[in-house]
Amino acid sequence: MTTPATVVSPSTCTKSQRPDGGRVQRNPILYDTHPFSSMKQFAEFLALRYDTDRTCHCYYRDMRLVHDWAQCDPAQIGEARLRDYFLYVKTVKQWKPKTIRQTVASTKLFFVEMLGHEDWKVFSQIKTKDHDELPAVLSREQVHRLLLHIRLRRYRTPMKLIYCCGLRLAECLSLTIHDICGDENKLWIRCGKSKRDRMVPIATAMVEDLRAYWGFHRNPLLVAATTIPSSSHGACARPQCPCPTARCSV
Repeated sequence: MTTPATVVSPSTCTKSQRPDGGRVQRNPILYDTHPFSSMKQFAEFLALRYDTDRTCHCYYRDMRLVHDWAQCDPAQIGEARLRDYFLYVKTVKQWKPKTIRQTVASTKLFFVEMLGHEDWKVFSQIKTKDHDELPAVLSREQVHRLLLHIRLRRYRTPMKLIYCCGLRLAECLSLTIHDICGDENKLWIRCGKSKRDRMVPIATAMVEDLRAYWGFHRNPLLVAATTIPSSSHGACARPQCPCPTARCSV
């Protein structure tokens, strides 16, 4: 893609310069207060174990749900009480198997690895199997009609890119103009799931669509950017201020 000369090169695009298209999760170790000292200890344990803020946030949130249900310090919960919690979320709340498995992993970190309850048998008793449900797969004609009904280009272009290249939403919204190799029909995905990079093919027609869209908003870094109309000329005037596309709007 044609890019401004003032933009940094891909090799010098630091983490702070690269946009984060996902939900920004705060690391629990940065919280000002914790409900219990054991939760503060758990936040420190997670910070030592994992590198991503989102992973620490999710595991901490699982334990927060446990102590909210028990109405006490989670370090004081016994094995029988924890077993009652798993029965509650599985039979009353009817959580999905993946959610239950994540909760099992979080509580196992807290009670077994942090507190040392290695003799607890409750974790080996929990069995969750994914429901074998066929996903709804749209045909090419259905996808084409769907895209035609998206009137605004700032929404239609990211959706088309997600479909054509098989991207996650956060990966699409965090793309920069340096990640597109139009001449080689390659698209680089930086800091994807588990902070891994990968390369996916991109069609020439999709590259041309991205060039046309970038020519409209001309954000110096982002591919999926939106624009704010000039307040002095009303909503019908040419947008003047490019900014990142909000995740909730796509």
